[in-house]
Amino acid sequence: AGGAATSTVVSGLTNGVSYTFTVTVANDVGTGAASAPSDAVVPGKPSEDSSDTYTGEPSTHSSHTYVGVPFDAFAPKVKIKLAKKANRDKFKVKGSFTLGEDSDGIDLLTEDVTLELGAFSTTIPGGSFQVDKHGRFKFRGVIDGVTLKVKFTPRRGDGAYKFEVSGKRADLSGTVNPVEVTLIIGDDLGSSNVNAK
Repeated sequence: AGGAATSTVVSGLTNGVSYTFTVTVANDVGTGAASAPSDAVVPGKPSEDSSDTYTGEPSTHSSHTYVGVPFDAFAPKVKIKLAKKANRDKFKVKGSFTLGEDSDGIDLLTEDVTLELGAFSTTIPGGSFQVDKHGRFKFRGVIDGVTLKVKFTPRRGDGAYKFEVSGKRADLSGTVNPVEVTLIIGDDLGSSNVNAK
């Protein structure tokens, strides 16, 4: 297969219910025929003997599939500024999320954090965040040429967090509304389609 591989996270599924998926491709010419249905997938809480609750290594240019614990709530807002030159786009994603009832919690000091914004994806490796005196988890740095500033703020110990991610020098070419936003922290994840401003 040619071209860049991509992935998506489907949220809102019901544990114990069987699902199949098809894929269509759309471009300037139109939408192609749907693929053959996938094998059946039944989401559910990972088994106790399973050491991994997601499969695949997140990366910018590889195909990956996630199976994890969905957030109970995920409410991102997105601002995008597309530049005329390549790799000069800017973005800001902020909002809140609440961990799902099956979550065993998140550890921002040790777990990888992945943000997907349309076709753009970046992963901040575990061990990259620092905690400030107010208990906020912060990261500032450059990953794959993109300057990132990230902050997570826990709210009252109830599994709810506020978050903010800004990036400069990103490649957001081809991004159109609505934009799919996915946030993955360890085995916890949320995904939502939002209209960027």
